[in-house]
Amino acid sequence: PVKTKDFEWNTDMTFSTNKNKLVTLSNDLYKPQNSYITSGDAQIPIYGPTHRLDVGGAIGNFWGYKVIDIDSDGKWIYEDQNGNAVESKDVKIEDRKVIGNGLPKHYLGWNNDFRYKNFDLSIFFQGSYGNDIWNGVRVSHEGMESTYNQFTSTLNRWNGEGSSNTMPRAIYADPNRNNRASTRWV
Repeated sequence: PVKTKDFEWNTDMTFSTNKNKLVTLSNDLYKPQNSYITSGDAQIPIYGPTHRLDVGGAIGNFWGYKVIDIDSDGKWIYEDQNGNAVESKDVKIEDRKVIGNGLPKHYLGWNNDFRYKNFDLSIFFQGSYGNDIWNGVRVSHEGMESTYNQFTSTLNRWNGEGSSNTMPRAIYADPNRNNRASTRWV
């Protein structure tokens, strides 16, 4: 701390790490059918879980498909459970995997307290990093499965051979299921 007759300044810093592992899902009252549970139903347009808790795995894992490219028809190409490229029509539920984690690996904090005569001021900074973010706003405004307003980024969507390989084609009601939970939204 810094201290004089009219002025005082105190500062504190914090740093912490976060690592976790789910040890069990059962006890005397609850016996699950599997060694995992899914949660975080994203509703329209995803319909399905976005998180999965596996015994032995980390809490906070995002669960979905890994997107790797777009095919000649403007549909996503996914990575299957063996690491191979699979067309949208051939992707299976078993091809879902951990695609990120929403819990920060590190937290930081910095607090400053200032006093000058009878006036005092406190300033606090906090941050975290090492986490992924599920972007639900993009799901709603870049999904192109409805007639709702969309982000201008959808103007760069796939619209024929040789066009975008970062956004699929726009098609009402999404029969290709381009909006399934995937790395597109993390």
